[in-house]
Amino acid sequence: MPQICILTDPAALFEDLSFPGSELIYVVNGTPDKPISRINTLPSRGLADQQSLHNYTPSTNTFRMAFADLARQYNEILVILSSAQINSNLYAHAQQAAESFQGRVSIQIIDSQTFGPGVGQIVQTAAAIAANNPSGSEVYRQTQIYIGHIYTVFCTRALKQLSVQGKFDPEHAFLSEMLGIAPLLIIENGQIVSTQKARNSRHLVELFMEYLEEFYSLQRIYIFQSEPVFGTELNQVRERINTMLTEVEVRQILDIPVIQASFGPACIGMIVLDR
Repeated sequence: MPQICILTDPAALFEDLSFPGSELIYVVNGTPDKPISRINTLPSRGLADQQSLHNYTPSTNTFRMAFADLARQYNEILVILSSAQINSNLYAHAQQAAESFQGRVSIQIIDSQTFGPGVGQIVQTAAAIAANNPSGSEVYRQTQIYIGHIYTVFCTRALKQLSVQGKFDPEHAFLSEMLGIAPLLIIENGQIVSTQKARNSRHLVELFMEYLEEFYSLQRIYIFQSEPVFGTELNQVRERINTMLTEVEVRQILDIPVIQASFGPACIGMIVLDR
């Protein structure tokens, strides 16, 4: 029996399947009639079939069924999920389901602290490690180290929505919206943290570029927006990166439903992969 497999959620984005260990990866589906499936290449514009946030959040029972199916084939299950700051229910349901399997199969759950292609990269890396048949604890350890090389930064005008969800300070959100100032936000140690504040569109582009200057060995950059509200800024960021960082691969992702549901319709950001 193979020792370990990897389970992720439907919001993880993969650009291709030509990497070691891809056969060890499964996706927990949003419906209990089909709790798991193999991964497929997903469209770069967002979630497969443009799923709603409801379908993106499998229930505790669906997780239990997924774990039961995988436990018939594997001794250990490594669960890598989108950031708990983006979808706290997803993480909670997985934890609740895992409690039912204590003593029966080893289940370790990892908060990727990112989303979309960032999760896909983490899952891909974990699968490549698992393909060499190390212990589950070693796969877990190396995956946690890799998470430290993926950074998420974004800006949203829907700060009130974040405050209602408990992800942002209500008073800070009110003042920022009243003054027309959009803070630059990062996901750090699993929390959404406000850094600098963008005074206008031009300043926002400058802040994104200043953020990239902190890295010495960039591998890839994904730029995204939830809706074409920041179309001009997104194009300017992409052009600046292509001009200043000619050796860095840049990908663009548009119309991500889960980001719009979590961070609002007016959101732009980057997922940065460092070596």
